[in-house]
Amino acid sequence: MGIPMLLRKVAPMTGRSRAVGPQRLRLLLIGALLCLSTAASAQFLQEGKSIKFGTGCQESIKTMEAGLGTCLITDKRARVWCPNGKVFERDGELPHVSLVRSACGLRQIL
Repeated sequence: MGIPMLLRKVAPMTGRSRAVGPQRLRLLLIGALLCLSTAASAQFLQEGKSIKFGTGCQESIKTMEAGLGTCLITDKRARVWCPNGKVFERDGELPHVSLVRSACGLRQIL
């Protein structure tokens, strides 16, 4: 018996299923959390080629810690360098520090 079957109740004699009271609210809450909790829905980074740290920047690189930095490479494109050697690019402005640390697999500093 799957989870959808546990959250539904079969109406008598009709064979149709309908979500009831608290289960309907629970399904709505689960759906909303799934839609709103993905990082990809907020900001998108795509992994790029391995490029030397600081190469191609229009302005000075914004260094967050050793090997971790970001800069604008065109008017509407930013590049991120991770300490592990990965390089990411994204359309738009410079990404927030929390996004950069998350993309690089680093712990967040509170």
